[in-house]
Amino acid sequence: MNWHSLSPALTLLPDEGAGECHVESMMDNHGYLGFLRDDSKFGMAPVQSSFTPQPGRTVHVAVPATVYRGNVRLRLCVICYVGDAQEPRKFWSENGNAAAQLKIPDNTKKLSLLLRVQGKGALTVGTPVTHYGVSLDSWWDDVPVLPGTRLRLEIDTISTLGLTNSALTMIEFQDANTQPLDPSVDLPVNIELGNYFYLTTDSHTDVSRTAIEVGVPTDAATLRVTGRQWKTSNSTAVLDSLRVTEIEGETHVDLFAANMKWLRELPACAPLVVLYTTAPPVGHPTLSLRPNRLAEEYRKLGIEVVFFPFSSIKNEQRLTDTGIVQFSRTELDRVNEALRTRRGARNLFICSSFADIGALTTIDLLKASGWLTMYEVRDEMEEFNRVGYSKWFEPELERQVVHRVDSIVTVSPRLAEKMSIISRGTVSPLVIQNAAPPDLIAKGAPLRTPQAVARRLDHRVIGYMGHLTDSWFDWDLLITCAVTNPDLQFEIIGHGLPKNLDLPENVTHLGPRTHDEFLEICRRWLVGIIPFQPTPLTYAVDPNKIYEYLAAGLRTVTAPMGSVALCPSTYVYERPEDFPSTLRRAVEEEFSEGELQIINEYVVGAGWENRARTMVTVSGLEGVDL
Repeated sequence: MNWHSLSPALTLLPDEGAGECHVESMMDNHGYLGFLRDDSKFGMAPVQSSFTPQPGRTVHVAVPATVYRGNVRLRLCVICYVGDAQEPRKFWSENGNAAAQLKIPDNTKKLSLLLRVQGKGALTVGTPVTHYGVSLDSWWDDVPVLPGTRLRLEIDTISTLGLTNSALTMIEFQDANTQPLDPSVDLPVNIELGNYFYLTTDSHTDVSRTAIEVGVPTDAATLRVTGRQWKTSNSTAVLDSLRVTEIEGETHVDLFAANMKWLRELPACAPLVVLYTTAPPVGHPTLSLRPNRLAEEYRKLGIEVVFFPFSSIKNEQRLTDTGIVQFSRTELDRVNEALRTRRGARNLFICSSFADIGALTTIDLLKASGWLTMYEVRDEMEEFNRVGYSKWFEPELERQVVHRVDSIVTVSPRLAEKMSIISRGTVSPLVIQNAAPPDLIAKGAPLRTPQAVARRLDHRVIGYMGHLTDSWFDWDLLITCAVTNPDLQFEIIGHGLPKNLDLPENVTHLGPRTHDEFLEICRRWLVGIIPFQPTPLTYAVDPNKIYEYLAAGLRTVTAPMGSVALCPSTYVYERPEDFPSTLRRAVEEEFSEGELQIINEYVVGAGWENRARTMVTVSGLEGVDL
């Protein structure tokens, strides 16, 4: 046993064969344990160092310790004995922590480790762990790179407090003149930091490895990597050096260059739509919003499409299976240089609910080249901003966009009214509702039959598909309804389930699902629901899900919003307290063949292909054969 009790308050019992010892602390005040030291004369160097000193280097020291009874706090002290006089210099860890990082003073001869134990209780103490490295705040590295390649970066670290996301690394590509290049789309971008990624720092005793992949820009000569401690109470050391390896595969730089080449060479006669959106990238497995759906339908009409999603894109997303070319918003300026050379009304820029400064400047730039411009208003972004989403939104920027574009389309009468007010009556927004995907309408046909309705009566399941945030989903209303209607089962599909929900036994969250999975699940649903909170945000929404419910042959019970009152087989409750009784009516009323016929007739005209044709007609885009 290498630990020694240096205080009467502490009693040590060895744990045979485990390399640990049990420590009993008998008093509220503190006592000391010494490693490889059996005397308490701290002013004198021990006979043997606790570990080998390497003067001038940063060392991470941690003691594996587990308190299993009582209330015990630990603090580690590293004592360096410097020079021939063996002057003791003490370096303490944060209070309550048994790990410390320090730069060992020059001319250190010996080292001693002390563990202060305070409070009554019992714990196990293991052999100290030591690692030499470099303090993160003083660590950086320059790595020569080969343009067009793809790199894997690996960094080993260890931290004193083991806090998640407590440290990060910034990267910057530089050209041959050491001038910084544009940030990479492979990593998050911060205005102050540039490209960055968090280091794995969740252990103070074990080495953590962080690995990321990044493509090298065509003009890059050097990659500069710099460390930064994010939570100042923590200390992180980088162990060994940065490991950089080239990996196989086409890089985002190659694809970006290929896409830009295609754009520059696109014939002037080819109709082109550019979508600047708050939507996810086209091709997301479970999330597809109006801009994504319309983009795919524009391609079917023979229109070339450039898509700017709200989030950054991965390499493989730059060109979709449907021929849609995607760029990241950080590349907008470079793409605009190519777009501005195209002239005339065969080109359309659509700002889809993302009226930021990028959209505003692009509208001005492209209108000067004779482009058509449209503002597509899908949501009440001002209300999204008020409840904590869409923090980028500025009412003045939206007002400027409204006054600059050639046409305005909204998804609901409320949004059309708001746009008219903003423009002071100078524009006449057109309402073009949302829709259901054509393949969903086709695949859902067997569910829009009397036989499918009869089978559903055996299950009595109520369903929901969509986003689950409590900013608009009325969870209290749903839970109350489920508790008071135990004969009904509720199945919930979607992203964003709030934490700490106490769901009744008859409510099941199924997680995100694709449309094909939805069609299988909803075979047993009697009714689809949209239990949104009564707010200005939800009143303005035209929910895609109501068209998807109808495509699957479902009745819908919904809060008042958008144009839902115009949809067949839709039960609208005006007050939240009316939701349970309205749901009961939708469940109990007979589902006739005539009702199914009305649903089928409505659904045929409620596909995204029809909405896309209407959008093209309204915009005035030339060169499209509708």
